[in-house]
Amino acid sequence: MTSVKDILSKKGARVVFIGPDLTLREALDTMIDNKVGALPVKDTSGDIAGIITERDLMREVYNRENLDSRLVGAVMTTSIISARREDGIDTVMEQMTENRFRHVPILEEGKLVGIISIGDLVKSQLHYLKHQMEDLKGYVAGAA
Repeated sequence: MTSVKDILSKKGARVVFIGPDLTLREALDTMIDNKVGALPVKDTSGDIAGIITERDLMREVYNRENLDSRLVGAVMTTSIISARREDGIDTVMEQMTENRFRHVPILEEGKLVGIISIGDLVKSQLHYLKHQMEDLKGYVAGAA
C-alpha cells in the first residue's frame, strides 16, 4: 500500500510558510507565486499555529473583506488535522473526505516535514491503478 512517505519522496518536502501577522493579500501573492493551495502559518517561535487555504481566501473575498488589511491570523484554521509519514493514503483520504479539507500537513515528532493535497493523493492512486491494470493485462495475455 502506498504511504504518505512514498508521496513525499516523489513530490518533495518543500513547504512554503506564512506568518499570522501578514495580510491576506500577502498570503494570496505567496500562494500564486509558489503555485500552492495552502500555507502553514508559523508563529514567532516557529511552531505551526494554523493553516490558510484557497478556500479561506475565497470566503473572505465573498464576504467583501479587505485583503490588504485583514490578517492571516484572523482567518487561518487553527484546529489542524495532520498525518504522519507512515500513514497509508487510504487513511489520509478518509480524513480529508470526512472533514472536508484538501491539504494535510505531515508531522514527525511535532515538526512539519511536508504537506500533501488531495491532488497528490489522486495522482498517486492513478499511478498505482495504472500499474495494476498493466499487470492484469500481462497476466491475461500470458494465460491465453
